[in-house]
Amino acid sequence: MFFALNVFSKLITLFLVLAAISLKVISLVYKHVLAPGLGFLIKLFDRGMQRVYGIYPQILDWALLNKSKAIFGAVIPFLLVVLVVLPNLGRELIPEVHQGEFNVEITLPVGTPVEKTVETIAPIERFIVKELKNRKSNRSRRLPVSI
Repeated sequence: MFFALNVFSKLITLFLVLAAISLKVISLVYKHVLAPGLGFLIKLFDRGMQRVYGIYPQILDWALLNKSKAIFGAVIPFLLVVLVVLPNLGRELIPEVHQGEFNVEITLPVGTPVEKTVETIAPIERFIVKELKNRKSNRSRRLPVSI
């Protein structure tokens, strides 16, 4: 038991030492490689945000004084997007891919015995196998049938 605890404590110590070394390496890489480039980007972003902070109160005051112009200024781009851009976009998140496969879904009442299920599916299976054997694929070879 003492040996197992001793090994376990040494493994934990090794893990902690490796974690400390890894963190040190990561901090050095960040400090010497990433920070100079990121610092420039952060300063650039910060300058842009300061401009926005300076202009925003003026834009807000104008919008509150000219409500109809502000509303039309928002509605017109919205309608342009809805009427021009959206009809030209694809509607599917994942486009349909034809891989020479198809699915058949048959729904039977809950509790249908296996024999009745086989009896129902058998004619459909025979029809599909017959059709697949009669057709050739685009590459002029028979489709593999494994049912």
